[in-house]
Amino acid sequence: MQYKTIYENHAYYPDRIDALIDFLNPTINVNGKQTKHKLRHARSSNSEDALTWSCFDALRMQPYEKRVKALNEIMRDSFENMDESLMMSFNDEEEIYIHIGKNYSASINEKTEVDVSFESENKLVFIEAKLYSKISLTSDTSPYDQIIRKLRVGLDVAKRENKQFFLLFLDIAPMNKILKYGEEKAASAKYFKQYKENSVALKDKLIENTYDTLEGVSQNMGWLTWTSLFKIVLRSIISEAKIMERQNECNRDLTISKINAVLKVLSSKIFEEEKTSMNNDANSKRFKLMAQTKLLELIGRL
Repeated sequence: MQYKTIYENHAYYPDRIDALIDFLNPTINVNGKQTKHKLRHARSSNSEDALTWSCFDALRMQPYEKRVKALNEIMRDSFENMDESLMMSFNDEEEIYIHIGKNYSASINEKTEVDVSFESENKLVFIEAKLYSKISLTSDTSPYDQIIRKLRVGLDVAKRENKQFFLLFLDIAPMNKILKYGEEKAASAKYFKQYKENSVALKDKLIENTYDTLEGVSQNMGWLTWTSLFKIVLRSIISEAKIMERQNECNRDLTISKINAVLKVLSSKIFEEEKTSMNNDANSKRFKLMAQTKLLELIGRL
């Protein structure tokens, strides 16, 4: 499906339109020609970039506490069989940044654009997002497949910055389900499963001295589905909306309570004054002035 405009194909906050345009406009070299690869598919319902932006920009616009909770859930769902005692958490991180489409460079003149990345003081997480396509494999111009390229650069950057590195693969179904989709789509899961479950397959493919053990690299590779991500993002946004709604309800109830208190006090004063000001114009005028003053005073306390 082709949408009429890019705005129909992306979810965004009203003040994020300029940021969305900036995200869609970078160029890359394809067969010797400069092309705006993101903008080219920006109206397509099959666009991985559109889904990536819609989910992760909404997430990075949430308050810090919500982002931490959501990122922890993303890591939990990406490593479903991991011992809870080993589960990685962002709880102790003071600053967390979510980047979409950021370029990273290794120390040996290798670079890669990462679909999504999380950066904190102690952690670096790369996310490779796929929808209907598979990873790019080795070719005449690249000796490494797309997963290895992400690992090489990510581990190198993390080593230089003294951070723990994780690589998450984001796809439409669990890894073992993807393996049944046919070779055209299953290549991503095939290669990921090989590197994840057999760390020896990584030997001689990574940059030297950027990791402690191959087993540790494999252990930090996780698989995430779009359905899990959608639910995590929606929970974050809905939860925040409900909190604000409840807070507004409490404020409204408090205001009504204060108004009732004002009316009660004012009614009491009126009753007391009317008993002593019967048929007395001077007293009546004085009472009205006093009532107005008292009303303004009580309203000022709201």
